[in-house]
Amino acid sequence: MFDHLTDTTLRAAHDAARLLHDNHHELRLDPLAAIKLDTLTADITAELENRASRATQPEQSKPAPPRPTA
Repeated sequence: MFDHLTDTTLRAAHDAARLLHDNHHELRLDPLAAIKLDTLTADITAELENRASRATQPEQSKPAPPRPTA
């Protein structure tokens, strides 16, 4: 769903969704919109966490180099 977005764009979308959700009453948004914004924020958070975990995992396709023997 978010594959075509860069991390920076995704973080900006997360911030915007959070801001709208936090201020939905003052903006006179439908309560259902607040639920959708909360869900969107959670989905973006999960995507950012997945990207971070993929970035820190070692590549599975490359075997580890052999350990030197004494």
